[in-house]
Amino acid sequence: MTIRHILSLVTAFTIAHSVTLALATLEIIQLPGKLVESAIALSIIYVALKNIFQPDTKHRPWIAFAFGLIHGFGFAGILSELNLGGGHLATSLLFFNLGIELGQILIVSLCFPIILLIKKRLALKWVLPSVSTAVLLFGFVWFIQRAF
Repeated sequence: MTIRHILSLVTAFTIAHSVTLALATLEIIQLPGKLVESAIALSIIYVALKNIFQPDTKHRPWIAFAFGLIHGFGFAGILSELNLGGGHLATSLLFFNLGIELGQILIVSLCFPIILLIKKRLALKWVLPSVSTAVLLFGFVWFIQRAF
């Protein structure tokens, strides 16, 4: 996996969550929070399982886009808690999305070299399955808490 591929995933995710964030914030589409939170947890579970059982396959940008659509509704819940006035809504949406994108790029930029180092130098084959199992358990607990 290359940094270019990872950045394409991040960008697809950001474009998608920007769409649903705007639609939800402008109250064009509203989904129940319980459904959104459960779907976010399921998307985390999916990625963890894919990393465990198919670690050498690339994640597809269209899947990142689909997950971004779901996560955008979750971000809308966070943004709505800020109680922003209508006059600042467009600016708030823009800067919120830019902040999310820059944050994701920063995290990828910091983590990618470390992951490459572990993969190439240390050849620790247990790292990805171990971390993915922890993420899987987190996603499962989150799903149970949100869905029931």
